[in-house]
Amino acid sequence: GLAFFVVVVVMMMVMFMLFVFVVMFMLFVFVVMLMFIVIVVIIIILIDIALYAVNPCGRACYAVEIETACSDEFIQIDIAIVAVDNLRFGLDGANNCADMVEFGGADF
Repeated sequence: GLAFFVVVVVMMMVMFMLFVFVVMFMLFVFVVMLMFIVIVVIIIILIDIALYAVNPCGRACYAVEIETACSDEFIQIDIAIVAVDNLRFGLDGANNCADMVEFGGADF
């Protein structure tokens, strides 16, 4: 009787310690996962702040875009080829490769 009682008490203590270990391990895993999620959210927020600092107008998402006056396109240069035809009056534009061949000859 007494040996059986001691074995039962020892087994109950081992089971209790195993239960406490499993619960503590699960809490540890939960805390580590929570810390990982918090760190990832903080990194995402910092990246968002950094990208906003680089391009502050990037968050504008309006239905109608309003373009303000700025100096981004201060100088605009339009280039076109204009040829004078000796046989006729008026100006001809080079619209295809066949017209561009004439530029090498006397028609230019």
